[in-house]
Amino acid sequence: MSLRNLLFAALLVSLAGCSTPGPMVKLRIAGGEKVTFDLSRATENEVFRVVTAGLLPKPETKQGVYVFNLLIKDKAKPVQVKVEDVTEDKASILCDVANPELTKETWSWTGEPLDKDSKLLAWVHHLDDGFCVYRFTITLSDGRTSVLTHAAMYPALVKSRMRAQMGIE
Repeated sequence: MSLRNLLFAALLVSLAGCSTPGPMVKLRIAGGEKVTFDLSRATENEVFRVVTAGLLPKPETKQGVYVFNLLIKDKAKPVQVKVEDVTEDKASILCDVANPELTKETWSWTGEPLDKDSKLLAWVHHLDDGFCVYRFTITLSDGRTSVLTHAAMYPALVKSRMRAQMGIE
């Protein structure tokens, strides 16, 4: 990956990870529920924190991959991690991992490369600013379940660059 593409990927991940200050937004998610997000704060609870959540383009193959990283704060070990895209009316499962492996309290997952026509990338084709909303569900070894909903902002300029890198434009 070139330095230019690496820098763009770092910018995208920082935007998608909500590490930059932003306003409160209220978004309608799958099932009709309305959720308010504070974009100036990390998405976290007592069990875990969303470190990275989003789509990264793979310009060399004209594809995109979803990348998620969670910091597990609880002493109980996760036995299941499920990530859904709940941006649209119907939720789409992006990953569902049994017995997830942790490295230094961090769970990381990179999805299979997706072609530009994948239904999971339909939102990239829209030219306007937008959000993707991800629901993370973690089941712990002691039987508890913890759920967080995370909004990742994708400005039109970022989406335009992503489309170019994935051969959509």
